[in-house]
Amino acid sequence: ATQSGAGISAFVAERHPSGAHIVQTFMGTAASWSKDGKWITSVRPRFSQGSGAHDLILRAADTGEERMIPYAGDVGGASARWLHDGSGFLVRVPEAAQAGPAFHFVDLKSGRFERRFAVDTADHRRSGIGDLSPDDKTLYLFTGSKSREHWTGIVGVNPSTGEQRPIVTFPGDGLRGNGLALSPDGSTLALMVWAEG
Repeated sequence: ATQSGAGISAFVAERHPSGAHIVQTFMGTAASWSKDGKWITSVRPRFSQGSGAHDLILRAADTGEERMIPYAGDVGGASARWLHDGSGFLVRVPEAAQAGPAFHFVDLKSGRFERRFAVDTADHRRSGIGDLSPDDKTLYLFTGSKSREHWTGIVGVNPSTGEQRPIVTFPGDGLRGNGLALSPDGSTLALMVWAEG
């Protein structure tokens, strides 16, 4: 996504030896492909209400046809994490200030939002970004103490129950990470972190 004119635009491009060729441009950010390549979700500002809220948009990758997935509140600005069977996706929703953000499952056919679990626990904060295991049974997230700036490790959370297990603990004071991706076979995590010093 890149800044363009009065809003944020996302581009779909085909790779070619002579250079990338843009085949679609649409308004939105935080785009995410379904695993079968048929759908793209993105987030778009809700300009009509002037509230600063965002809507979740579902776009057919082949035709570009779009529909909004209705949600009464703000869906925030996080990318969706698609289930591998294409039946739906997980998305971080801000929710009310007192409740804090939570992950919701959105069913592709019905468009219904189903709250699954809070982003943060009572003792720790967790990232809104993450990646799903190939069997869709583990969502990998950064975690850290609420009193510390840096992430102290990675946890695996069951998307259905919210049950958490530790995956790795970072050394020292932790890391400032803002990117996490799982290899297709589910065996390796790649991280994007800030290098200090």
